[in-house]
Amino acid sequence: MPLIFQNNWSHGYTLTPNFSFDTPMPSTDTPVLLLPVVLPEIYDVSPKLVEKGSRVNITIHGQNFKKNSTFCHFSSQQKPIPAVVKSHAVAVCAFDGSFVHPGSISLSLSLNRLRPSITAAAFFVLLDCPTITSIYPRRGPLDGNTTVHIAGTGFVDNQALYCHFDGLPKVLARRLTSTMVQCLTPPSRSGRDSVLRVSIDSSIYSSNSIQFVYQDMPQLASMSPSYGSVEGGTMVVLNGRWLNVSEDVVMCAFGSIRVDTQIGNSTNVIVASPPSAVGIGDVTVKCTLNGELITPAKFSFHYLLTPYLSRIAPQMGLVSSSTKILVDGIGFSEKYPMSCHFGNESSPAIVLSSFQLECIAPPYSLGIVNISVTLSGASVGNSSVAFEYIGT
Repeated sequence: MPLIFQNNWSHGYTLTPNFSFDTPMPSTDTPVLLLPVVLPEIYDVSPKLVEKGSRVNITIHGQNFKKNSTFCHFSSQQKPIPAVVKSHAVAVCAFDGSFVHPGSISLSLSLNRLRPSITAAAFFVLLDCPTITSIYPRRGPLDGNTTVHIAGTGFVDNQALYCHFDGLPKVLARRLTSTMVQCLTPPSRSGRDSVLRVSIDSSIYSSNSIQFVYQDMPQLASMSPSYGSVEGGTMVVLNGRWLNVSEDVVMCAFGSIRVDTQIGNSTNVIVASPPSAVGIGDVTVKCTLNGELITPAKFSFHYLLTPYLSRIAPQMGLVSSSTKILVDGIGFSEKYPMSCHFGNESSPAIVLSSFQLECIAPPYSLGIVNISVTLSGASVGNSSVAFEYIGT
């Protein structure tokens, strides 16, 4: 039944419990018939995350939406805009985020541009899209589970972050700071390059992408020699495979001491052993590529005393024939091979004890040469004794 009000209002709005009126009452002595105005209500909006600078349609679900008379009010702009009403329960508002600062944006609806309904308000968030500046490591095995650290900007808190390796299921990212996240790579069957992006709740994607390479990781399986002098300087060759698949440098360490490496080819790495930090004994050798360990768990190098010569007998030999020489000294290893050096010539040493070994002096040119003894693979030692080659 219509409600009838007498003239006791002057150009105002008439309100009764549970109703709201948006029509001014004229000043007249005759009774005025006013019908209640049903205001729009908002239940939900989507999307709830909007990229800064974008233009999007905000879809609104609710009730009491009227065509040609429902207007959208954004907190980021002064003037209302007409809503596109699809039905009494669905409407669309066009939002332009080109010149709006990131943050929470409120959206209200009204009828005929008049007071927005308090019950017809909702919020969405305007965010800068993330960017990626670098990742580490850039490669990983096909079976996944590589922890990738991603540096960039726009990694917001209080929102879910995801890593997207194209063609593979998304994985949840862990936010470390606003400029760093990490995620575990999913398995890949293709073994190809994968384009990596980061998203905020799978709604706002990073403005750029970066390549992550799926491939079998390089491996080092053997080392020769596996021993050397405590003074260092032994040239050690580490053998493996797939060492040339990466632009990154293989990093190696003997115990706590890092050493420079040189890639010989796709199957070996060459390093010079550093001086021992522990004296005589074993140290673990570890090599990494892109932060991933590529050496076996039990990979060790044994440090030995540096051989020292005190005297030889005889002290001379013929230039045209081989001469057997007994060498006295200390630090001779009965377990690891040793070598005798005559000038630029070398020959294997026969170790008789830790204090004596036997060398064969090869034919050589006339004159005096220095004899030194080293562990095989080591550079010529500093300790030497003179040996003279004489004519027949």
